[in-house]
Amino acid sequence: MYQTIIDLQSQHYIDAINELPKNTTGVYYFLDNNHYPLYIGKSLDIKNRIKSHISVASSDGRKQRMLSQTGYISYKPMAGEYGALFYEAAEVKKFLPLYNRQLRQQRHFCSIKISPEKKQVIEYTSEILLDHIEDYYGLFKSRKLAQSHLENLCENSSACKYRCGLSLRKPCFNMQLGKCNYSCENKDSSTITSDIRAALENIRLKQWPYSSAIAFKETFSDSNLPQYIIIDQWHFLGVYDNVDAFKSNNHKNNSIFLDRDYYRLVSQLIYRQRHKDERIIEL
Repeated sequence: MYQTIIDLQSQHYIDAINELPKNTTGVYYFLDNNHYPLYIGKSLDIKNRIKSHISVASSDGRKQRMLSQTGYISYKPMAGEYGALFYEAAEVKKFLPLYNRQLRQQRHFCSIKISPEKKQVIEYTSEILLDHIEDYYGLFKSRKLAQSHLENLCENSSACKYRCGLSLRKPCFNMQLGKCNYSCENKDSSTITSDIRAALENIRLKQWPYSSAIAFKETFSDSNLPQYIIIDQWHFLGVYDNVDAFKSNNHKNNSIFLDRDYYRLVSQLIYRQRHKDERIIEL
């Protein structure tokens, strides 16, 4: 599983770290004595990042505890930064290492969904169906942050606080202040819903913009060999040395729900690289 194993019990482990290749991009692992990951990270220079973890441990209690539990260090080289980002995210979701906080699987994120059949049309959910992704708005770390966004939206648009579930009485307080330009009692549900949708449009989640899975090509700087990041329906499916290897593996996205972390990473990749078509291959 691991590219290289450095035994921290060895008297020569510092020499082994110093012998790691320079300027190598990839994912690195701090493993316990049973080779289970305690921490997984990424770097454009794995050697220096590992050395940095060790050098600051004496002044950082958390890293000192991690290092005291570490039996081995390993790494997996990647062709580029995106490969490292995706592979790190996938490995953290798989192993849930003790010392990874930010990239642990997001179970409690919150998105906004509009339900026009209800008096208060806003719902909050952490389960986003890929087949209906355009029915959802925003990816927030908590319901509180989603509600705060709605509060700001109602202050700066004609969206009704009562219909957004932010006021228990109608007409809403903004109506009394002249900020809400209609009474929710006098406007039909479809018009109110359209107003709210329009106000939320800039954070509406997007449908998958391709007709199939895609491969994003990165190249190892030392060997000029390619590596392909495979993505389908906003989900990361793995990294492969060639596209045929992925096709023969018959790996498909079987999830019906959106993964928040992958959605953000994939959005960053495809919309920054959209005009560099030679790096994105439709499969």
